[in-house]
This record gives sequence, C-alpha cells and structure tokens, in this order.
Amino acid sequence: MTIFSPLWLLLGLATAIPIAVHLWNRKSGDPFLLGTFRFLPDESFSRAKTIDLHEIPLLLVRILIVLIITLLLAQLFWTQDNDPVHTVKITEVEEESDQTISRENGDGFLEVELSSEKITEYKWWNLISQMDGDYQPDVIIAEGVFSRNRMGELRSGVSAEVQWINQETSDRKSIKTWNSGEDLTSSFMGEKVSNGVQYSVQELADIEILESGDVIIDADTIQFSGSVRMVIHENVPNSIQEGLGYTANYWNIDHEVGAVDGLMSVEMGDENWVLQRSESEESEQEWIEANRLTSIGMNVGVNNQEEGFDEVFLKTRSSNLPLFGKIDPYTFLVNGNVERDLESWFYAGVGHQIFKDILGIDEMISPTISDQERTMNTREASIPYRGTESKSVRLWLLGLLLVLWLTERKMAPARGM
Repeated sequence: MTIFSPLWLLLGLATAIPIAVHLWNRKSGDPFLLGTFRFLPDESFSRAKTIDLHEIPLLLVRILIVLIITLLLAQLFWTQDNDPVHTVKITEVEEESDQTISRENGDGFLEVELSSEKITEYKWWNLISQMDGDYQPDVIIAEGVFSRNRMGELRSGVSAEVQWINQETSDRKSIKTWNSGEDLTSSFMGEKVSNGVQYSVQELADIEILESGDVIIDADTIQFSGSVRMVIHENVPNSIQEGLGYTANYWNIDHEVGAVDGLMSVEMGDENWVLQRSESEESEQEWIEANRLTSIGMNVGVNNQEEGFDEVFLKTRSSNLPLFGKIDPYTFLVNGNVERDLESWFYAGVGHQIFKDILGIDEMISPTISDQERTMNTREASIPYRGTESKSVRLWLLGLLLVLWLTERKMAPARGM
C-alpha cells in the first residue's frame, strides 16, 4: 500500500472536531427535585465532574468520515508485485478493434494482440520500443505484415532481442479491378515470387459484379472501379500515340483515336481525366534521371513559368522544375518537350502513372521489407522494469464514504446531534 500525497494525512487531525462536538453537546438528564443532598454519597459528586463522551456509535461514524476524506486526498494505492516478463509477443490480428488484448501465459510470457489498424497507426518500431521500455524483456517477437509504410520513420533503440515472424498472406491478391471492354474484366494483381512481390495486369473470368460497386474474386470482395476507356487525340504525333497506346494495351484498356481535349482523355464511369501539354517558345534544356515513371534518363525542354501544380510526379535533376504532374484533380499536365526519339518511352511512362493515380494503386502498394531493414538499433537497458502494479482505491473509498454519510444522516437527527 502506498500514499501518493502524504502531506494530506495531516488532515487526520480534524478527527478532533467530531470529538469536540460530542463533548460540547452533552445532554443532561431530566431534572429531579430533591429535598436535600445530604443523604447522597460523596462519590456521586466526584463522578459528575468527569468528562463523558455521549453517542459513541455516532462519534465513531463521524471520525471514520474524516479519515476517509483524508485518505481520498492523500491518494491511497494498493501495490502488487508483478512477475518479471522475459518474452513479449506482439501479434497482428485482422479484427477491427480499438482495444488492445494482453494476457500473460505464465513463465514470464506476455502476448499482446493489436488490430491491423492500430499497427498501421502506431508503427512497428514505436510499438516494439514501448514494450521494451515497459517490461524490459529479453526477447520481443513481432508477428504480422511488415511493409514500409508500417515501420515508421524513427528506428528506435531497444535492449531486447527482436524476432520477426511474417504472417502468411495469399500468394495472389487483386488490388484493383475494372471493366476494360466488352465482356472483358481486368485486375491489377500482386503475386508472391521468390524475390518479393510481382505486379501485373491480368484478365479475369468467372467473377461476380455486385450492385454495391464491388466484385467477388476467388471468394474475396474487391473494389470494382467500373468501365475504363481511353481516347487519344487524332492530331498528336505518332510517337505520342504509340506511347499512350502501349499503356492502354498493358492495362487492357479499350482505346481509340478521336477528337478530344488535350492529348488524351480517360473515362471511368461518370468521371473524365484529361492529359494536357503546355506550349511555350521559352524553355531551358534540363535532364531527368531514370525513374519509375519513364525507366530512362533523357534531356528535356522545360518551361520556366509557374503552372500551378497541385501534385508533381516528375521533376528535372538540377533545377528541380516540374515536368509532369496534376494541376487539378482531373487534369494532368506535361510541362515541356522531350527528345523525339524517346517520346514514345516518355509518354508510355506518363500513361502508366496516370492509370495508377486514377485507380489509386500507388497508395495500396507496400512491399515487404527485408530482415536487415527491420534490424532495430541496440542500446543498454537503462529503463528500470516496472516490477509493481499500483491500483487506486478511490472508488472503494468513495463508496464507503457514501454509506457512512447516509448512516450519519440517519443517526444524527434521531439522537438530537
């Protein structure tokens, strides 16, 4: 048992108040008239001069009330020794829950279950560091899915040995699905291979499209994006048509050449996206490196004027000028020109980024990181183990105080005090 604020115990001196009240309110008996006192023994007079406490039960109740108020202000806690924890296991569960389930399985083994939402919010490194600080175990076991966006930015230091257990996931997962032509449904799939995850666009058969906008694939419910169609402007150079056409073929998108705004238009359901190209005589020669949009480095002529980009996908290397991005949610813009020989390659990369952005695929790709990347920083055990557990007795004291107060209110009027 511990007391958080012992100075409040001085309030216990207030128990003298009910004692003083009971001494002051002594009641004399009914008067009895005697003819003379000479027949009374001398002992009766001596007893009358002593101090007697009246209504002892009521007095004790009032003293207890003062003592309980004192203990409430002093913040009384029960303390209980905890067995040391040698191993902590953090397990990811798919159920959506705000609660953290912890249970000790004996022999110093503590298992903590966290929902996938919690792990994505708090990050693996932060959770492991917290367990290391709370329990100072010898081993921390993390079982779940370890993608880059779930590890966190700060790789904290821990004194425990960290072991990682990858949860088994399906070898084949559909990320986004759409209708890409007459009786043709395609999906962007991720498949586990020996060196990681490989992504590709695949045609699907035997699927069930629901009225809710979802589709059932291999007994899993996947978001269905609807029908997608591309129209390439008939007057753009053949090199640009070739690059954008390659993109449409890769994504199994129905496409045609016609009259549209800008270089290209993409329709999906009731929404429409447009690719524009800025035109300016003044531009400076710059260089872009090979990247995931174009897969090749090239010289570019970039306009210097501000185009008001909301989001930039590609910039030049030295001047950091935006070459490709979005100027509003439904308009993509290429801010300059590339070498004619590489124009098809460039616009194929631009087309890929446009479809990934429209379908929201970039936000859903989180490759699993390697064991070496998951290595925690080590430090000496400097945080003491929390070997005792404290529980406040405030609720018990408040309940007892209420009972005593009701008892005192019932006894006091009846006794005239």
